[in-house]
Amino acid sequence: MASKDQQAVEWKSKLMSILDELYVLLYAIIALFLTLAAFASLIVVGIDILGAIGSDSPMLFIILAIKDIFIAIIVVELLLTVMFFIQKEQIDMRLLLSVGLTAMVRKALLFGVEEANIMEMIVVMALILVLTLAMVTLTKYKTTVECEW
Repeated sequence: MASKDQQAVEWKSKLMSILDELYVLLYAIIALFLTLAAFASLIVVGIDILGAIGSDSPMLFIILAIKDIFIAIIVVELLLTVMFFIQKEQIDMRLLLSVGLTAMVRKALLFGVEEANIMEMIVVMALILVLTLAMVTLTKYKTTVECEW
């Protein structure tokens, strides 16, 4: 007859095995949704470009296309982060920083087109600087964080 300690260890082991499979399944579902979002955002870019053809104000549609292209890039970068985590069970901080950097560059590129106050511009530029410094530092030193379960 198994002792209570052995039963507890077996129960915990089974539970951890189930949770391990669930977390992989959740990340796979997240990756699927990110893939669908990337394709959907590319379709939106195509619609924006088609809207520019024969339009009275094609520049508006081109600006919308640029904004949507950056969104597609951000979604793909998030997908790469999830894929890297699923494959190696590590988080590559450079991938996460690149998502933030892409979002800030998108915002900065649209300053001349969209309304923005000076404080918002300063904050975005400061964030770009901080994210760039963090990216350089992580590239020079350690770039991944291992997850221990």
